[in-house]
Amino acid sequence: MKSKRIGEMELMRFVFCVYVILFHCCQKIFNLTTVDKLIFTWAPRGYIGVEFFFILSGMFFAVSLAKIKSEPGDSKLAGSYLRLLLQKYISVFPYHVVAFVILFAFDAYRHHGVSVSDILNVIPGFFLIQRTGISFNNINGVEWYISAMLVAMAIIMPLAVKYRDLYTKYIAPVSAILIYGWLIHEFQTVSGSSEWTIIGYRSVWRAIAGINLGMFANECVIALKKREFSKKTEVMAVLARYAMWGLTTVFVFCTCNKKYEVYPIFMMFAAIVLTMRFPIQNALFQNRFVIFLGKMSLPLYLNQILAIMLVKAYMPNHSHLEICLAVCAVDFILSVPCLYIGNALKKQIVKKCNLEYRKK
Repeated sequence: MKSKRIGEMELMRFVFCVYVILFHCCQKIFNLTTVDKLIFTWAPRGYIGVEFFFILSGMFFAVSLAKIKSEPGDSKLAGSYLRLLLQKYISVFPYHVVAFVILFAFDAYRHHGVSVSDILNVIPGFFLIQRTGISFNNINGVEWYISAMLVAMAIIMPLAVKYRDLYTKYIAPVSAILIYGWLIHEFQTVSGSSEWTIIGYRSVWRAIAGINLGMFANECVIALKKREFSKKTEVMAVLARYAMWGLTTVFVFCTCNKKYEVYPIFMMFAAIVLTMRFPIQNALFQNRFVIFLGKMSLPLYLNQILAIMLVKAYMPNHSHLEICLAVCAVDFILSVPCLYIGNALKKQIVKKCNLEYRKK
């Protein structure tokens, strides 16, 4: 099957989404404390998967920005920014709406009704603007990632277009390192989604750092594609990236000090670059099933909270393994219709807005 998608990367999207889901099981069901001693348990550092998605989003964002032509005094430039931001918004909004409505209905059923304040409180979350600071009650708390990503892209876009090469080759990597350094120095962790600082949500800065790292990753891939490599080098690149995926997975399942998050982040960056430059083009990865798993990553991410709530309510006395398997199964069942309904909604929205349609 021919596909523009790199199957290996699609598989990693699915894997890192599962890591995030397991982390939320650990946090919301098992109530396991993430102490700093080296203990292996149920994905206490699974949240690092969000950094993977920020970096990957940054790569695709850089490709989109390269299509915007910047000319001095161009009066249409602001419209180009808004159009690209709208495209990014529409790429996630239909799937979010399906998951949001189902979760809101379940929450209303659980609390025996809905008040006016309940509706007013969820409006910022419904429109994915909660990381602007306008936030009252996020029923689907994991959507902070999407809101932070959109805010970060809106901030980065004018600078990245105006200064283009300077930004992607210099400002992006340097600022990513400085932001990660600031987060580690001030908070002893890169993670954190709801904390507000004097300069905005920490999660937005986290998103800016990850997206900038992804934009630099795209530059690295472009530079590597201009060079020829021997078969031996390609094999070494494959072995190196699998070693980095493996070490990142070790970090996900242990409770070592949070300040070491920077190591798996930069390993994911390097592994993504090597995967995009030296993809394995065989039936093991380039098949419909693997591509489907990659497409499922967004719906799975969006529906995980409802799946956790259902399993927690109806399977209170089961083993951790049974609970994790049940959460993943319920999440998958919820996400299949979410994917197809979201695709249909997206197609209609794109048609109405006269934008290029790209199936998720």
